[in-house]
Amino acid sequence: MTTSSRRQKKREIIEDTVLVKDAMQVDDLGLLVNISRDGLMLFGRNNLKEGCLYQLELDAPAIFKGLNPLYIGAECLWVKAEDDDPHSWAGFHIIDMSQEAADAVHMLITI
Repeated sequence: MTTSSRRQKKREIIEDTVLVKDAMQVDDLGLLVNISRDGLMLFGRNNLKEGCLYQLELDAPAIFKGLNPLYIGAECLWVKAEDDDPHSWAGFHIIDMSQEAADAVHMLITI
């Protein structure tokens, strides 16, 4: 079964730049590629670990305005990287976010 056949909700591709950090380690993780209410995908440094929980900080002042940054708890489900490439793609399942963050994500996916 492929990832796309397991996904229950369509993810919206993000046209604007949304920087994503590990809020606990204060470490840049990468850029938001797409998002839904249940999950998201990042492109960034090849330092993410499958099965780990992350407190993600999504930073996009022009998009989130008064709610910036957004904090989302998520589990890294998969990481795809080439051995010689310092970058990777990573898929996350969202496990926790405030109502304000959920509203901002909804706004982002309905633009």
